[in-house]
Amino acid sequence: MYEYISNESLGDMLHGEKGAHLKRKTRYRIAVEAGKGLCYLHHDCPSSIIHTDVKSNNILLDFDYEAQVPDFVLGKFL
Repeated sequence: MYEYISNESLGDMLHGEKGAHLKRKTRYRIAVEAGKGLCYLHHDCPSSIIHTDVKSNNILLDFDYEAQVPDFVLGKFL
């Protein structure tokens, strides 16, 4: 079971019609949250994980425009 993500992907928001309405502060927060998620996967996750396809279309945004790195982006466990 997955959480419902209401705002599509970051790629859709940046390159679609809705992207023009994203404020600079919101864009910055999304970038920081996505970076924290990737940092967790690289350094803090109990099992080392190699992500294989990280791009803006594979970072999802929830109702509050919080970045979510879904598990289909995760490639291999070491």
